[in-house]
Parts: sequence; C-alpha cells; structure tokens
Amino acid sequence: CWDNYHEFNKYFYDQIDFVSKLCAAAKNRLIVRLLADPRNKVWSEEARWYEYDKTLTVDLGLSPIEKKISESRLVIYSYDSTGLLECLALNIPVLAFWQNEFEHVRESARPWYEILHDAGIIHLSSQSLANHVNLIWNDVESWWSSPAVQEARIGFCSRYAKSIADPVFNLKSAVERAVMVSKPS
Repeated sequence: CWDNYHEFNKYFYDQIDFVSKLCAAAKNRLIVRLLADPRNKVWSEEARWYEYDKTLTVDLGLSPIEKKISESRLVIYSYDSTGLLECLALNIPVLAFWQNEFEHVRESARPWYEILHDAGIIHLSSQSLANHVNLIWNDVESWWSSPAVQEARIGFCSRYAKSIADPVFNLKSAVERAVMVSKPS
C-alpha cells in the first residue's frame, strides 16, 4: 500500500522547511520551479507555495530549463533526476536534496552517491541543505571549484554522467560491437 498524498505532503513540507531556513539573500533570489505536469493541479503546488509565502517567485515550468539554469548562481534539485546529472556533467553548481536518502539507488551505485554527499553536493535533510546554501551563498564558485567538490563531481560523472564529443558515433559503435559479439560463429 502506497499513500501518494502522504508522501507528497512530506516532500512538500520538507521543501517549505528548507526555504524557511534560507538566509534572506538566498531566499530573495529563490525561484521555485514546478514541473509542467498536470499532476501539479492535483497537488495544488502553485497555490500551496503562495499560501506559504506570497513573495516567492514560482515558475510553472513552461520556459526552457536551460535558460533558467544559465541565469542561476546555484541549481537545487529536490529529487534524483537527469537534471542533476546534466548539471554535474556540464560543471554547473548544483545541489540535491533527497528525503528518501539513498533508498532508490542501486547498491553498486551507492558509494558514488555517498562521495557526492561527502562533498556537500547531495543533502539528506532540509536543515543540512539550508545550512550549506547559507554557508556558500556569497561565494558559490569557490565551493564549487574546490578540489574536493570537483574530484567528487568528475569521479561520479566518469561513471554516470559522462560527456563525450560524438555520442551518436559512440552509441553506433557500441551497438555494432554488441551485435558482433552476439552473432553465432
């Protein structure tokens, strides 16, 4: 039995808790981006955010995410997503906040995610994330470019978010190799 409403409420109030702990400078620049998804109407996310704080900027997810990211000092994902992987691969300062710790991560991948956690990229509580944002807010670039963060990012990306010059050629070559291996002699 899975209670989606309970899980969403827990998720939503963890986000509220995070925002409530941000320093004024970070909170004033915060943009809460919602998924452009019909389920948002079911959860009434926009209304709930404005009910919490009418001064927040809520983005309904209709504009290209790349534009929003390019205008941001720091990107924060509240769930494990390809967006996190893309920011890591593109070396864009990013943080993640997961309420379910590493429950959803395959056992073989956990050590790599734990490296991101140790580097301060992944946080497992709203308090930890808010403390970290408040600590680095005035100089995100120094934190992001630090050897510990970059080593964690590069190591993780080499395994799970590798950027390659010609992905179509590489995929074609991998498929051809796989087909050659599977053909009977």
